[in-house]
Amino acid sequence: MSKYITLVEGDLVCNIPKGMTNWEVLKSIFPYAEIVGGDETLTAVRIDSNPKTGTPIALYTKWLNAPYQKGGE
Repeated sequence: MSKYITLVEGDLVCNIPKGMTNWEVLKSIFPYAEIVGGDETLTAVRIDSNPKTGTPIALYTKWLNAPYQKGGE
């Protein structure tokens, strides 16, 4: 059994170690991502590296902390 989840999008192949949370996957894709606020329900995340232009987005805290699962179509 593989210890990775393999994502294939066109020519892009990415192996994500099993057990990573959704937040850890986001951080690996967007290294400048940071949590800028929130509570137990929603978390504000800024993806842009520039704090003056990067608009935070709200994500469910429970989803951010959940183990990453490969989606289907």
